[in-house]
Amino acid sequence: MRLKEFLCMKKTFGILMLLVFIAGCNDSSPVPSSTSPPLTLAISSPYRIVDFDADTLLVSDAGTNAIHYLDKSTLVPNRSVKFFGRPSGIGHYGSFLLVGNMTTGSVDVLDAEGNFQFYLGGSKELFQKVADLSIDQSAGLVYVLDAEAALVRVYNAEDGTDTGLVIGSGTLIRPTAIEVDQGDGRLMVSDYGPDPQLRVFDNTGSPIIGADPVLGSVVGFSMPQGIFFDARENVFLVEARSGEILVMDSNHNLVKALGTPPDPSERVHYYPLEVFVDDANQDVFLTDNQNKRIVVYRGGGTIP
Repeated sequence: MRLKEFLCMKKTFGILMLLVFIAGCNDSSPVPSSTSPPLTLAISSPYRIVDFDADTLLVSDAGTNAIHYLDKSTLVPNRSVKFFGRPSGIGHYGSFLLVGNMTTGSVDVLDAEGNFQFYLGGSKELFQKVADLSIDQSAGLVYVLDAEAALVRVYNAEDGTDTGLVIGSGTLIRPTAIEVDQGDGRLMVSDYGPDPQLRVFDNTGSPIIGADPVLGSVVGFSMPQGIFFDARENVFLVEARSGEILVMDSNHNLVKALGTPPDPSERVHYYPLEVFVDDANQDVFLTDNQNKRIVVYRGGGTIP
């Protein structure tokens, strides 16, 4: 075979192979691919905890910069979502996850897989320090606690727009956590000031008439953190210094405590930050921050 004929055949063969390759790339049939398993991280510094569904809790972890989907029965994360910043307050509204970002001074709105969607209020650096957030599910409002500015700002959960409502300015001193009552929309804010107390507001931001602040000197706390209202209006408060969960009835009378050490010089929990009560079975969950774990008191939310 002559060299010219050989080169011609080689060129033709190359063109045919290219056409086959292009046709294969345009094929709409599925192409097998390997999928990595979901990311699962050990809990390092649990901060806030909220309900996600009947079997799962959401936990923000400032140590691993992650959001954990925690199995209520095993207390082990079954999935973790990496977060670009130091997460604090957390909540969910519809298909959105809302996470306070102490690194960027923002509240980041994510999808369920952790993909960024938008900033609450339309921008980052809106807050000095997002310590906590709470969502009124029926009203579609997000209450964001800015610990450094000592106030609460309110946003629409659906699109993240600012309602313009500011709560607690000039009243709060060193606020640490916030909770909205899903029944009537009232707010309770932990305030670790010179006289530690729980401050109560209605959903317009006004102090509730006749509802005096719950004083730590009366109830027995000095470093108030996370708060939770159960379906019967009982209040569960994390006392970070003693490591206890203080349980009050709807009139704010102390009825019991969880995690009280047998020896007052010791502590069962070390700097706990947040509490959640499962109304289905009265299980009480606690973020035991410095012990790097989630603790549960099965049926602990039952009031005598």
